[in-house]
Amino acid sequence: MSKLQALRDRQLKAFSDKLKSENDAIFEKYTKLKKFVKDQKKRTKKVSKKHEWTQRKSRLQQEAEDAENELLTNCRILADSKDLQFGEDFIEMLSTYERQEGEMKMLSHKVNGIIIAFLSAKNYIFSTLESMHESNEEPAPIEVFFKDLRSTLVSIRDEIQALGAVEEELDQFMRQHNPVQADGSSTKQSSRPADCESVLQGLLDKYVLAESHVKDEVRRDFARLEQMIQRTRREMRPGSGSKQSTGDTTTLPKLPHLKQSGGGSVTSSFMRARNEAAKKAQRKGRKALLKEISDILPHIKYSTLERQNEQFQQQQQQRIRSKETLELHMRELKQVAKVSEEKLLKSSNEAKKKATSAVACLKWEIHADAYTQQLEHCRKEKAIDNEIQAFMTLEDERKAQQEKERREEAARKERSHQKQLLAVYHDEVERKRLAEAEDVRMRKLQEDHERVLSLVETEKRVKFRQQLDSVKMEERKAKEELIKEGEIARHLRLERLAASVAPEVEADPARARAHTFASSSMFEEDGEGRAFHDVHGYFDEKLFQDQRFRITEALRAAGLHATDYGRSVLTDIKSNVQHRPDMRTTYDKMVHR
Repeated sequence: MSKLQALRDRQLKAFSDKLKSENDAIFEKYTKLKKFVKDQKKRTKKVSKKHEWTQRKSRLQQEAEDAENELLTNCRILADSKDLQFGEDFIEMLSTYERQEGEMKMLSHKVNGIIIAFLSAKNYIFSTLESMHESNEEPAPIEVFFKDLRSTLVSIRDEIQALGAVEEELDQFMRQHNPVQADGSSTKQSSRPADCESVLQGLLDKYVLAESHVKDEVRRDFARLEQMIQRTRREMRPGSGSKQSTGDTTTLPKLPHLKQSGGGSVTSSFMRARNEAAKKAQRKGRKALLKEISDILPHIKYSTLERQNEQFQQQQQQRIRSKETLELHMRELKQVAKVSEEKLLKSSNEAKKKATSAVACLKWEIHADAYTQQLEHCRKEKAIDNEIQAFMTLEDERKAQQEKERREEAARKERSHQKQLLAVYHDEVERKRLAEAEDVRMRKLQEDHERVLSLVETEKRVKFRQQLDSVKMEERKAKEELIKEGEIARHLRLERLAASVAPEVEADPARARAHTFASSSMFEEDGEGRAFHDVHGYFDEKLFQDQRFRITEALRAAGLHATDYGRSVLTDIKSNVQHRPDMRTTYDKMVHR
């Protein structure tokens, strides 16, 4: 009964271990599957967000291309405008395409930068969350993580707002370079970027716990950047460009010989001349168009137009350079704000850590007595638990020793019983072996006796068969002798018959090889006898005149004359040679008379 119980316990333990391992494998598989689903969701979210920004970028590029096409159209119909004057406005409208191309490139670079900044911030958030989820170490304080997350989200919000500002700037740029309105007023607006003081004040208000020397360092950085921005804005003001530096303010002369009408429109003859010049110079460029205008209007010199064109281009280059410098300062402002925010955040975290450590020391000093009493109580409880554990250990060891002695006694009894059974088994095996050996010996004696009897009978039959074979051999020899004698007599008879009918013809080889009457005509030089004597064969030139013969020879050369295909081809082809009497053999003449 104890063995059965032990076997049952072992089976239950093995089954429980197997079930536990299966549960662990299922749990591990579930964990991997859950992580895979999470990664797939995260990847899908990344791909969808990236696709959204890509669509937005393509939409902005399409709008820029539409604006470019619209400006080209405006340049083509520029000569038809009723309120146009031949001065600086005319040259400005001619150079609209070049200026717009440069600003479109700047806007494209700005959009690409914003998209890259957004994706980098998003990757930073996801990497931070994954590292906190997968690491087994003690994570940082949750307040620090949420402050970092908040600062990152604020930067992303600023980038999105900047992207909205870029779209508004693109709309303003398109409205700015549209043809002038009916009332002569143009829609030129500019959006003022963020101020350094507001950004600095926002950072200082956000991180109040930062140290004073860090705040002073941040103020110095913002002050230096503010001076650079102010200097750039002063350079962008009107009057500080290249036109004032050149000192040439020459304007185009008026046209007194042309008649003006109400509303500032010129006569129809001038309109036709200008339209023709614009159509001719539509694909020639600005210089060709200025040349055409100077040829049509002699009072407007080409040098004056070219000088004002150069002045206008210098002004535009100065404006573009100032705008690029200002945008560079704005990007630097964002970078300085980011670096300053990191410095303030680090300083605030250090101040918070110092305050936290001071509070912890103060709490320890206040509750030191209570902690000591609790520690003593815990030590006493641990000592009592150790004594109980030692007593339980001794009791378990005593029971284990008793169980071990009981199992050894049962094993000794089992071994003695098995030895007795083994001795009985060996005795039985030895008895069976001796009995089998005696049976084998008796069977061998019986087989030897039977073999001796069979040898006596066999010897009698062999002697009788030898006698029969000797009689048959003598009879066969007698028959062979009779056959030989008959053959000899037959040969003698044949010799006597041959001697009685011997030929009496003399040997004449020349006569045997001579031509006959029919064959002699085949070798005559005149060839007259060929058609009047029997022909016993064919010539090659006669045979190859037959189409069927030529095809037969070709099939035989290809090895196809014995196939079904060769036989079918020869059956379908008819001979194209009419048989003449001289082509027929003597046998044909005899058969087909």
